[in-house]
Amino acid sequence: MARVILRDDDLSFRSSVEDLEPFFKAATCYDEVVLSFVPFPEHDSELGPNKSTYNTLLDNTELCEAVKKLISLNNVRIGMHGVRHSGYGEFSQSVPVPEISRGKKYLEEVFGVPVDTFTPPNNILSKENYFRLHQAGFKRIISAFSNWPHERPLTKDYILHFLKSAALALIKKKQNRVLGGVVFNGIYEIPSFVAYRESDLSLLIDSIIQSGGCSDCDVVIATHYWELWQTCPEALLKIPSRLREECL
Repeated sequence: MARVILRDDDLSFRSSVEDLEPFFKAATCYDEVVLSFVPFPEHDSELGPNKSTYNTLLDNTELCEAVKKLISLNNVRIGMHGVRHSGYGEFSQSVPVPEISRGKKYLEEVFGVPVDTFTPPNNILSKENYFRLHQAGFKRIISAFSNWPHERPLTKDYILHFLKSAALALIKKKQNRVLGGVVFNGIYEIPSFVAYRESDLSLLIDSIIQSGGCSDCDVVIATHYWELWQTCPEALLKIPSRLREECL
């Protein structure tokens, strides 16, 4: 494999400094760590337990300082995970470009770094919003990838991806992925393997290997800071080394 990348979602002003501690270790194990923040979460957004008394990221100065320490490790990036994370699949509905741009700019101002990676809430992204992410200046989308052609541009590479992905669904291997990202209009989209529950861990390594994870394609692991990082942190930290051992 080329690189093993960690994508962690659902971070926001509600998160605590303690929630970030595992990522200092993760940065020594993974080739890249993407911490994906929700810039303006709604009150009822499903983002794990609310441990904060703050109302914005800028108010939570302790959290922001901890994030900046992580960024200084050089392989930690900041991503955007929706705008408000409202309802289920926020980006299945129309989200105006100014709203997307406002969230992106806010995170860039808070953390002082470019934010050009987007991770869709619930891994759902409509074609309309795909193009709007490009307009807002995003250069990379880390998703689980859709099986539906109407959700992406009908290019040769995307159509080939849809066909391969549909074949996996037919043989009941939906946990596997079609590796190798797709580039269109300056946006690179790459799939991720989910590690949200303990049951995901039991299939994860085999799924990656079966998907061609020992090739020269990047492998992305998707987590939520409030799930397995609280219960099985060591198992998540060992994923890159286990993959490298399997691929020797």
